[in-house]
Amino acid sequence: MFFLTHLILPFGTAGLVVLVHRLVMDQVSRRLGRLEASITPSRTVFAVVILLAAHLVEIGVFAGSFAMLVGFGEEPMLTGAFDRSLEDYLYYSGTAYTSLGIGDIVPHGAARIMTAVEAVTGLVMIAWTAAFLYAEAIY
Repeated sequence: MFFLTHLILPFGTAGLVVLVHRLVMDQVSRRLGRLEASITPSRTVFAVVILLAAHLVEIGVFAGSFAMLVGFGEEPMLTGAFDRSLEDYLYYSGTAYTSLGIGDIVPHGAARIMTAVEAVTGLVMIAWTAAFLYAEAIY
């Protein structure tokens, strides 16, 4: 069970998120290539909206993994202002993904590893999005 909760689930989720992000960015890049260069503000808005939606989906993927992780554990994995609602899973995942870390929900056990993996993954995905948008703005 240790390998599942401490290695496979966190890193498998991170791999899935990276794959989703790559696929979305490929589609956005192809779509932007079809648009005329003269509508740059529209291109930017299109890309930002789609990539923001991708980040929200990725937060949801991690929230689902946290729900699975909490279901595996005999001891509480997340404590504090947490009642196992969808809203709480999405909220906690969003604060971890963005590295906001408010602290009203506290991870324990394997959830600490999942939180760290999500924070690093979110940081990389946000930086990747910024680099992509910058590259699209230049070319």
